Amino acid sequence: MGGFIWYRYRQRIRMKEQEMELEQERARQEQRRKEAEKLRELDAMKTRFFTNISHEFRTPLTLIIGKNDQLKAAIDDPKHRNGFEMVGRNGHRLLDLVNQVLDVAKLEAGGMALSPSRLDAIPYLKHILYSFESMGEEKGVKLTFESDVKKLDTAFDPKKMERVIFNLLSNAMKFTPDGGNIQMRVKRKENTLEIAI
Repeated sequence: MGGFIWYRYRQRIRMKEQEMELEQERARQEQRRKEAEKLRELDAMKTRFFTNISHEFRTPLTLIIGKNDQLKAAIDDPKHRNGFEMVGRNGHRLLDLVNQVLDVAKLEAGGMALSPSRLDAIPYLKHILYSFESMGEEKGVKLTFESDVKKLDTAFDPKKMERVIFNLLSNAMKFTPDGGNIQMRVKRKENTLEIAI
């Protein structure tokens, strides 16, 4: 009889322990849910902040670029024109970065789609690479382009491609020591295209 009472007592203790463990697990899950919700809210606030700031940057940048283009058109001296061209290039790059921030906001909201066009990628990639020439000259960095194909008609979104390649080249320029070399290589590999920087 005493053994049966002891068994029932231990059984009740085990049930209470299991109930407590379940309650603790529910509390942990609720805590994780609240933390995840807070992180989502923080992300949404951060995205809204960057979107608003980006919109504020876009207007003055557009005005600066427009005024720079006007001044460049009125200057005959090639030396000064080069300066205006550099200001214009950098203004467009800043505007492009602002647009990238806005694109991230669109992407997070699920509202950004690709707009592919059929183009020859070789001259397109060369153009992006050689837009870094003036920066390369300042650092003494040599830019070279190599491709095992002369023409490559393919479908891609030019704006998205430009952003990807531009970011890669920006990082390459940042981390290449003065007097170094940045090389873009395009190589066909089976049914894919490999672009290496």
